Amino acid sequence: MDIKGLFPCMEKMVVESIKESGYMHIQATKPDTVGRGLNDSPVGMAAYILEKFSTWTNRDFRNLQDGGLTRKFSLDDLLTNVMIYWTVWLHHSLHEVLQGKL
Repeated sequence: MDIKGLFPCMEKMVVESIKESGYMHIQATKPDTVGRGLNDSPVGMAAYILEKFSTWTNRDFRNLQDGGLTRKFSLDDLLTNVMIYWTVWLHHSLHEVLQGKL
């Protein structure tokens, strides 16, 4: 049976969706795990954010060793973006600690 002949859009609609749905599944089922991991590690947060920059800019970039990030963005712009997330996240976490929510 020729599956590709029967379902020519299978690769784009199903396989691509599965490749990019891991974050959705983790965030839907274990959001605190992701949150704590990102909260504890600036490198982890940077990797998380920059991987999304890479994939959302061009899906073919995910196959490149460097993620193709500098093909669209300067290193300064990427670092600035990550630092904005990190400082806002850190401020929010500190606020929760001070308020006794954690």
